Amino acid sequence: MSKETAVSFAERGCTTVRLLNDIPFGHKFALSDLSEGETIVKYGVPIGQLIRPVKAGEHIHLHNLVTLQRRGDVQ
Repeated sequence: MSKETAVSFAERGCTTVRLLNDIPFGHKFALSDLSEGETIVKYGVPIGQLIRPVKAGEHIHLHNLVTLQRRGDVQ
């Protein structure tokens, strides 16, 4: 989705989030302002912790998230 897109979520009480960055397909963005250290959940599974604060609509990826999941190729 491109920057300046507004995304609405009816199941979250009609929450609307305006994206602050271009979000590649399959990537995450914050639905609300989040603090450093907060756990990020994707599809109900904790996947990482923020290493800096993130604003609503901001891209969440490896530049602001440390993963909690182990890669299959790392022992």
